[in-house]
Amino acid sequence: MGPTLATLVTRDHRLVIHAGNGSPTFDVTTRRGELVAREVGVDDLARTFPALHRAYRSAYAASRGVLDARVYETPEAPSPFGAPPFGR
Repeated sequence: MGPTLATLVTRDHRLVIHAGNGSPTFDVTTRRGELVAREVGVDDLARTFPALHRAYRSAYAASRGVLDARVYETPEAPSPFGAPPFGR
């Protein structure tokens, strides 16, 4: 497993994207932190977790444009993953 490139958080899952040998690999956990897939490739991600694959493809940063990864948390909708480790 290569170094972590990014983490994509959805309502139900956390997708950790790792540098791979020519293409990325992915770890998928539930919002409770249960590991459901480890080091899967792009094709396996698309087949097993199609919604996560679509989110990954739509958030893919390219040489053009800017990926906006801001998250707006409100008291009515707190983060399912708790407070960030570095404060606010």
